[in-house]
This record gives sequence, structure tokens and C-alpha cells, in this order.
Amino acid sequence: PGPTGVLRNPSAPLRPGVAALVSHLNLVDLAGAERLAKTHSTGLRKVEGGSINKSLLELSVVISKLTDPDRQARQHIPYRNSKLTRLLQNALGGNSCTAVIANISPADAHLEESRNTLLFARRAKAIQQQVWINEVGDEKAKLRKLERELAALKSRVVAGALWGWAKALRLQHVRAQASAAQAEVHRLQAANQQLEMAHADGQGTLEGELRELRAEVRRVQADNAECHLQLEEAEA
Repeated sequence: PGPTGVLRNPSAPLRPGVAALVSHLNLVDLAGAERLAKTHSTGLRKVEGGSINKSLLELSVVISKLTDPDRQARQHIPYRNSKLTRLLQNALGGNSCTAVIANISPADAHLEESRNTLLFARRAKAIQQQVWINEVGDEKAKLRKLERELAALKSRVVAGALWGWAKALRLQHVRAQASAAQAEVHRLQAANQQLEMAHADGQGTLEGELRELRAEVRRVQADNAECHLQLEEAEA
């Protein structure tokens, strides 16, 4: 790796009851991979190129571990395998926001190196960080912060309980409406059956009366015919 700069905010005396923010700025210039077939390095330059390649290899291993979807694979990250990964431990897997600038060459002779650089940048981009504000303060400030967080959590719990209670009441009301509607359906079905039975009984009664009327008509017709016969006999 190239030169590394570390900037820290100047220390200032903390005021009672006031929390101070603490931040770090790391600027790291990574050297590219050294290919002996292209550089033809010898002696000390060859040893230096080997060290650079080893550091970049360990950095790739750390990034692969950090982006592995398997939770067990992320339990141990080998930061201590090289000075480079140890230096970048907080930037890669700590409380930090990290930006990676990848430089590539448009020359065809460096096509493989440019491709490897882009693959490295894509793997580094897949790292997900969970950051929080670094605050340093006295115990009273920390206590007040915890009290505010506790009050916010209690408010969320109360709001959730009220929402659950309102939801339960709404569900109970809907169930009561459904039961009433079902009872009304049963009542209407029973009334419909009674009407159908009454209609059937009424139709049977009408048919009986009609049969009686027809029998009476036949009896009257028979009496009328008999009267005509008697009248004809009397006239004769």
C-alpha cells in the first residue's frame, strides 16, 4: 500500500452534561498488484512487490468474508493476517462510512488488471455497514441520553399496545356484525321455508275446494238432466 494518513479531531475539554462527537478520517492509497512478468523486478523491488501482492490478497480474503451470505463464515474475519487489513479493520467492518475509488487504465495491455480492479470494487461495494454516532461525554449526559431512548421505547410500546387494542376491538366488532348477518340469513331462510310450506298448503286447499265445486256442478247437472226428463214425461 501507498502512504496512509490519519486525521483526528482535536481534543477539547468536555463540558459537564454535554456530549462531544469523536471522528476519524483515514486516507489510504493502495498500490496495484505487481506482476513480475510485466515489471521484471529484481532484488528489493521484487521483494516489495511480493509483499504488496500478499497484502492485497489478504484484503481480498477479508472482503470476501465480509460479503459472505453465510453468517458463520462472518464470525471470524482475519484482519490480523496483514498490516493493511489490520489498519483498515475499522473502515471495512467497523463503525465507519467508506468510499472506494478504483482507478483503471484504458490501455489494452492492462485489460486484465483493469478487470481485476473492477471486480475488487464490486466486492467492496457489497459490504454493508451499520454506523452510529460516536459520542463521548460525562455520566450525566449518557444517563439523559439513555432516559430519552427509554422514553422513546416506552412511547413505541404504548403506541403498539393501543394499536393492538384498537385492532382487537375492531376485529370483535366485525365478528359481531358477521354473526348478526349470519343470524339474519338463517331467519330469512326459515321465513322463506314457512312461506313455501304455506303456499303449498294453500294450493292444496284450493285444489280440494275446486274438486268439491266440480262435484257439485256435476250433481247439479245431473239433477238438471233429471228435471228435463221429468218435464218431458209430464208434457207427453
